[in-house]
Amino acid sequence: MRSPLLPSRQRGMSMIEVLVAIVILAIGLLGLAGLQLRAMATNQGALYRAQATLLADEIVERMRGNLNAAQTYGLTIDAAAPTGSEVRDRDLADWRLRLQNTLPDGVGAVTINTGTEQATVLIQWNDSRAARGNAIGTHTLVARIWNDNR
Repeated sequence: MRSPLLPSRQRGMSMIEVLVAIVILAIGLLGLAGLQLRAMATNQGALYRAQATLLADEIVERMRGNLNAAQTYGLTIDAAAPTGSEVRDRDLADWRLRLQNTLPDGVGAVTINTGTEQATVLIQWNDSRAARGNAIGTHTLVARIWNDNR
């Protein structure tokens, strides 16, 4: 028989132990949620870089498709899109529109260097979501447009 004056053995957990376990679990889950948010932002940045790469390739291929006028595809980053009816004008206007619709605040420039037979394509966009702050994402592509058989 037990004596009422002697403490009995504790069975189960005390309330403090349960609360400590819940706090530790909550801190771990908050850390996982933060990692998930950061991964989503990084994935968004990767998507923008991939789209910029495809758009840079697109304008280079358009220039190669219109090889006789490829030297006239020069466009500064702050210039308005051409409004003419020539293939070059339509290519650049369509490309600028695709930049604006695909990338946040997307703009682009094309620089032609006839001495090296190369075109440099520069694309910029607002990458603040992926970089956590005011950041400009950039992609530059240097491609040879002409070959020796012009």
